[in-house]
Amino acid sequence: MHAMVAVGHLNRRRDVGMKPLTQLKPVTVTADPLHDPIIMSGLVKSHNSDHNDPFALAQYNKAITLLSQRLTDPEVATEVALLACILFVCIEFLRGDVEPAFRVCR
Repeated sequence: MHAMVAVGHLNRRRDVGMKPLTQLKPVTVTADPLHDPIIMSGLVKSHNSDHNDPFALAQYNKAITLLSQRLTDPEVATEVALLACILFVCIEFLRGDVEPAFRVCR
């Protein structure tokens, strides 16, 4: 729940400055996103003012803490961990931190 709140909060803040889809130009990405100059350029973080958003970081930390506690229970479904990882990737992308997002995916 806390991860979803962080994603929603960051997404809402991000939507304020976004251009309409019709104004965006298509971008090609290389096979390895970590070595793609467009993705890894400084533009990713410089356009994202949400990198250190206190509310989002607090929610993200709560999500990580509660997930780690929940995973100590052997009865917890694997789907919970997988869904949390997907949300963590979304949070990292919305924060502008693409490298940690790709690390979670691997």
